Amino acid sequence: MNVASFLLRHRRRLSWVAIGVALIAVFALGIIGLRKYYAEAAPKEVYSTTTLAFMVLQMLGLDAGAFAEPIGWELELARGLAVLVFLWAILKAAAALFRRPLEAFWLDRCVSRHSVVCGLGDKGCRIARQFLDRGDTVVIIEQDETLSAVEEFRDSGAMVVIGDATHPDVLARTGVRRAVRLVATCGDDATNLRIGTAVASVCKTGAGVSLIVHLHCADAVAFELLASQPAADAGTESPRIEFKRFDIPNNTARLLLASHPLDREPISVNSSRFVQLILLGRSAEAESFLLQCARQAHHANLIPPRIMLIAPDATAWEQSLRFRYPQLDKPCRLDFVQRELCHPETLADLERSIADNDAITTIVLSPPSDREALMVAARLPLVAAARRVRCFTRLGTVRGLSGPANEVGDRVDFVSLDTVEKACDLDHVLQEALDRQAQVMHEAYVREREKEGKSPATLPAIRPWESLAETYRQANRSNADHIPVKLRAVGRVAAAAGGASDPADAFTTDEVEIMARMEHARWNADRWLDGWRYGPKRLNPEKIHDNLVPWEALTAAVQEYDRTAVRKIAAMLAQAGKAIVRQ
Repeated sequence: MNVASFLLRHRRRLSWVAIGVALIAVFALGIIGLRKYYAEAAPKEVYSTTTLAFMVLQMLGLDAGAFAEPIGWELELARGLAVLVFLWAILKAAAALFRRPLEAFWLDRCVSRHSVVCGLGDKGCRIARQFLDRGDTVVIIEQDETLSAVEEFRDSGAMVVIGDATHPDVLARTGVRRAVRLVATCGDDATNLRIGTAVASVCKTGAGVSLIVHLHCADAVAFELLASQPAADAGTESPRIEFKRFDIPNNTARLLLASHPLDREPISVNSSRFVQLILLGRSAEAESFLLQCARQAHHANLIPPRIMLIAPDATAWEQSLRFRYPQLDKPCRLDFVQRELCHPETLADLERSIADNDAITTIVLSPPSDREALMVAARLPLVAAARRVRCFTRLGTVRGLSGPANEVGDRVDFVSLDTVEKACDLDHVLQEALDRQAQVMHEAYVREREKEGKSPATLPAIRPWESLAETYRQANRSNADHIPVKLRAVGRVAAAAGGASDPADAFTTDEVEIMARMEHARWNADRWLDGWRYGPKRLNPEKIHDNLVPWEALTAAVQEYDRTAVRKIAAMLAQAGKAIVRQ
């Protein structure tokens, strides 16, 4: 946070500090100045300090009377400061009395290129603070005026509009037509999507800057229905509004799996190793780990990940997942077990699964109560035996339960799921860095297809990024997320450019083939989870694709698409300031 943004954010507190210092100066200088003045003007009259202090109070009310010249500099300065304090008090009273009309006037006429945050829940507060820290002008919409956060943010320099963010007139009061971004972090998907619809109605017509609307939404299908509307309404290649989805539990899973990958042990082409994910308890985080695993856990040997879900409501969870992702079985092997977590058979299942020598096991422990988490976590080291297991859970309840460091070492590596602050970081909410990398990949794909004579009219997937359908944007983001998995399969990692001691040479033919097959498996999984199905002819509106087949069934030309994409990984990473080095 730079000095300017610090002063802006804390200007109200600093103004009170300044007034406090001025009052102290008025009293100190006033008493000293009055004593000196009366010592010369009326040497026979002696005034006590209390009397002099009372005179200073009269001075603050501009009712101290006139003083015969000359007067000392102390009294002169005290009188000047008293006038400033009096005027400040008048202005503060006027601002409090007319705050809403003044704020409305300022928003309507003066504020532009600002950020609008809807909702002052935990996520909204974190995001708004980050906007303020980086010096943005922030306007907040909050329905509950009694929240303490309302005044806190006003004191920090934000403007707060009280009202329902789903109402177009409330949004219009924030100057949203002139804003550069809006972030909706209300409690449920439906509310955030209604906010998106209201924004579209307010900003559909009239001049204004390009607006990016970030909506917190777990349901990608519902979001896609909203995101597809502005482009159609605008009828142009560059619609005025761009909708972007973010999901804090999904951000949590992405962050943790980037730093603690599922394939933490090598998986080679001829290996029988596979990734195993065990979900203990139903939660938003657990579901996000499942989906990330299904999308990303495609390794050199192409053995699909095995996912086991154990929960008291596993059947209902299974039905919900299969309703939303009808082809979930295709990219992974699923096993739903309806059972209480604190059950002897749960421990038996865990012991059998972990004991599989080919399994690289990761557990997500997220039961509804801390008591269950503690009871299960305390027993994990006992069932892990000599196998190393990683467990994502709420570390506040299970820290220190890894077991004694004996001949088998720590059996369970506990990793905290409490990453809301990191998951709410603007880099992950706005997804600017991820989108830059995804956009580079998309532009490379577009250039290849244009060489073949394809056009956006015949192939919607090669539209410019600004007007690209969300399903294709998400496919590029998923591809960018999978690059580290591909690199690990051939003994490479991405590192900061210029700091590598052992730069990797160009990929060999075999390495290109390995990663191309992995990319096709990942692409299949991503399309299946996005609702696409196989058909002999590609039909984009119906989400039917003729390439949703195994690698061996692809045409040579399509296989070459994937090989070309792999060969360009180094160049794409270079644009992000990274280089490929040997692991």
